[in-house]
Amino acid sequence: MKSLTRLGTWVAAVILSGLASCSSGVSEEKLEGNWKGEDFRFVQSEGPNVVAMIDGGRELHEQSELLLKADGTYEIVVKEEIPNGEGVWSVIDRNFLQTISGSDTILYEVVDLSENRLVTKHQVAYETPMGNLAGEITLIYKR
Repeated sequence: MKSLTRLGTWVAAVILSGLASCSSGVSEEKLEGNWKGEDFRFVQSEGPNVVAMIDGGRELHEQSELLLKADGTYEIVVKEEIPNGEGVWSVIDRNFLQTISGSDTILYEVVDLSENRLVTKHQVAYETPMGNLAGEITLIYKR
């Protein structure tokens, strides 16, 4: 269960990894609303081959919904009912800032944003029993 919680936190970070900059500009109004996980890509830059962990992150993202609320709070819900994260969010200089558990801050780059599609990227580093794992996560959402 502890591994699932860690994986959930890692996936939450991954889920929101790309909410950062877009050529047309990103605003709170454009991001507000419910976003369903559609696709998850991980490009590994270091660490052990942990296919099961990456596949678990993909599955969790694809079963999750990111709720970005107008009051500056967010929730991540899995299978429409299981809470998997909450905190506050804001746009900073075309970057999306998310605080997880009130203390950890993650910055995501928004690479594509339209009325019905959101694509973000962010860097991750994660400690596993087999060594450090690092790379870039791309998260794709739809409304």
